Amino acid sequence: MPDFRLCCWTFIPNPFIRFIYWQMNYHTEHHMYAAVPCYNLRKLHEAIKHDLPPSPVGIRSAWEEIIAILRKQKADSAYRFVPALPARSGVLMRRTDECAGKVVLVVRLTPYLASATIQVRT
Repeated sequence: MPDFRLCCWTFIPNPFIRFIYWQMNYHTEHHMYAAVPCYNLRKLHEAIKHDLPPSPVGIRSAWEEIIAILRKQKADSAYRFVPALPARSGVLMRRTDECAGKVVLVVRLTPYLASATIQVRT
């Protein structure tokens, strides 16, 4: 898949649900950067959320969106959900965010994001 933002879903639940899901509510980020451990997906999300489609807040709102999509697909078999991507997506950029302590997350975003690299320095 050239752009995982078009086929994966991220939602923002409460801390308990995030723990139960093992941080896999950040599913888009997980597919974009598969080498990032689950406990760092939230930090990754914060670093790249400006280049992601809007994420529903709460598991209920996420399921409401999923059910609405399923109903549209049932009514129209040709319907395909395409999330709205930010206007500045696909711009080659570099962003550095300081995380807890002395850890710095460097994210290099490429036009399709599938070949992006991450380096964590301490």
